[in-house]
Amino acid sequence: MKKTLDLINEIESQLDREVVSDAKKADSKKL
Repeated sequence: MKKTLDLINEIESQLDREVVSDAKKADSKKL
């Protein structure tokens, strides 16, 4: 059970990083 939660947390943090980098790309395009 804990392994599953760790896996979910890992995937979520990876998605968060992707979203952040996408947002940064969009911001740099605006400038």
